[in-house]
Amino acid sequence: MPLSVEYRLFFLNGKFVACLPYWEEGKYGAEEPDLDLFKNASQGIKSNFFTLDVAKKKNGAWIIIEPGDGQVAGLPDSADRARFYERLSQIIGSE
Repeated sequence: MPLSVEYRLFFLNGKFVACLPYWEEGKYGAEEPDLDLFKNASQGIKSNFFTLDVAKKKNGAWIIIEPGDGQVAGLPDSADRARFYERLSQIIGSE
């Protein structure tokens, strides 16, 4: 299966948490999705903790593949787990 440039974005209580590579095997380079675009799109989702899987199309545009339930979404092995949970803690502590 050809791997796409795909990311999983996490949101908690309407706030952006992290943007992590979806595939462990993929070659991502330095390019990441336009986070502002997806932060705006996430505002219509009525869930406390969710993900958006996003991918880059062949023409260079970014699209949402699917929203997901954050509690069942895994972190890639390469993720900085301490940083991820620190960000969750910051969001919870600011409310």
